[in-house]
Order: sequence, then structure tokens, then C-alpha cells
Amino acid sequence: MQLAHQRSGVCQVNARSKQHWSRTAALQRSAAGSGRLTVANTAAPEISAQLSSSTADLDEVRQSLAARLASSDVVMQPLSVPGVPDDHHPSQGWRPLPHHLGKQDIWHRIRQEAKADADAEPTLASFLYSSILGHSSFEKSVNFILANKLASPTLYSTQLVKIIEDCFTEEPSIVDAALADMQACFDRDPACDKYTQCMLYFKGFQAIQCHRIAHHLWGKGRKMLAVALQSRISEAFHVDIHPA
Repeated sequence: MQLAHQRSGVCQVNARSKQHWSRTAALQRSAAGSGRLTVANTAAPEISAQLSSSTADLDEVRQSLAARLASSDVVMQPLSVPGVPDDHHPSQGWRPLPHHLGKQDIWHRIRQEAKADADAEPTLASFLYSSILGHSSFEKSVNFILANKLASPTLYSTQLVKIIEDCFTEEPSIVDAALADMQACFDRDPACDKYTQCMLYFKGFQAIQCHRIAHHLWGKGRKMLAVALQSRISEAFHVDIHPA
């Protein structure tokens, strides 16, 4: 009986202790919450004042710019290149410049670069020969490179070579566009210090040439083949452009 009485007393003490600490914690949370609300309520007018000031500043800047533009006598003139007609390209995104090489000159330059790379790195000699040095023209080299990039177990490179060759013959502007792309890349991309780099390794350049071929096929009514090429272009280069 005495042991049971002692246990009951201990339980009562523990219960009172828990109640005390629960009330204390509740009071602390209430005080903290009240403090946060007080701080928030105090800071709200200051924040509103700052936002109003910022809005007024922005309005003043806008008005100042509008006034300067309205009073400006500067007239934007289109880009003009000596010796090149102003209507050469509607978007003025591409213009041939005096330092650009012609088709035969750029092909000769590509072969020189490939030969130098093969001599400097014999491991790449076979690759460079099959891709560039073994071909007699720029379009044949590009044809070989693109066909091998797009080839799959069910779409053979020999088939693609014939398809691309026909596209180049029917629409020679595709080759001209590829040359323009290469010149633009060589001019604007700091990472491109050789024409062969763009031709062999830049997948953006290769993807655009493949898209032009798919677009040509779409225009000729060969839409299923164009869509099949679009799928392969997406897989090979991670670039997906509808052939239309």
C-alpha cells in the first residue's frame, strides 16, 4: 500500500510539471507571435513608403527617356557595306564581305587545313581523308559528312548520299547557304579558328544543312521522307525543326 501511494504521488507531480511547462511554452509562443505581428505592423508603412518612392522614381525615368527620344534628331540608318547593294538581303542578317572567300577558295582552304591536321595528328588521318581529302568538291564532302551523321541501321548512308546529292543538284542555293553559314561562323564564333572545325564538329552547322535538305524534300512532296529526316536530325543533333 505504501509503495502504491508513493507511485501515485510521483504521477501527480509529473502531471503538474507537464501542465506547467505546457502553459509556459504556450505563453512564449503567444508572446513571440505578438512580437512578430508588432514588428510586421510597424514595418509595413515603411515598406509601403519605399515602394511608392521606387514607383515614382521609375515614372520619372520613363518620362525623362520619352522626352529625350521625342527631342532627338538621330535617325537610325540601315547597315551599309561598300560595294554591296542595300537590298541584298531583306533581313540584312547576311552580307558577303570583301574578306570572304569564294567557293573554290574556301574549298582549297578546307583541304589545306585538313592536310595540316592529318600531318599533326596521324590518328585523325583516316577520318580526315574519308571526310574531306578524299572528295573533289565542297558539296561532295558535306554530302558525305551529313549522310554519315544521319545514317542508322535502317537508313543507310549510301541511300542518304544519293538523296542529298539530288537535293544539291535540284537546289544549288543549299550549297551557297552552307558556305554562307560557314563564313558567318568563322567570322563571329571565337571558338572557330578553322573552317574544318565548323564543317566537321559543329552540330549546329550540320543540323541546319540537314534541315534545308528536309525542307527541300517537303517542298517536292516527299513529306514522309522529310519527316523521317526530321526525326533523325533530332536524334543526331538534338535540334528539332519541322521540315515545312
